[in-house]
Amino acid sequence: MTETEGIDYSKFTRSLVRLVEQHRHLMYDTDEYPPWNVDGMRESVIQRFEVCFDTSWKCLRRHLMVAMGLNQVPNSPLAVFRLAAESLLLGGEEECWVAYNKARIDTSHDYDIDKRDATLATVPKFIQDAVNLHERLTGELWATQVP
Repeated sequence: MTETEGIDYSKFTRSLVRLVEQHRHLMYDTDEYPPWNVDGMRESVIQRFEVCFDTSWKCLRRHLMVAMGLNQVPNSPLAVFRLAAESLLLGGEEECWVAYNKARIDTSHDYDIDKRDATLATVPKFIQDAVNLHERLTGELWATQVP
């Protein structure tokens, strides 16, 4: 279990590991699959992105409250990202996190091909930013989390 200062980051860790695995599978292991199966892999990556995004901002909110002592942290991603940016937890990537939030909203309501492809195009950058956030929050190098 990844735990720092009484905060359990294990859901964030697991969701990020699963996203990385599924994204890698989609990028490198699709040659032998029929198109309908590859579409399922794309949908799986999007679903894992959604879960990882949700666990990341919720862990970030908890970190702001517990580790940083902020008492009034709203329960919405955009407000959490604003406070996290002010606390220097996003590494200057607040705009990216706002864009990830939009992608999350778009994919939760509609799996339109254009929205799907736009979200899939953001996943590599999201993974990089989520790993950086994970390291900042937990104080652990990501390499130690990969199975």
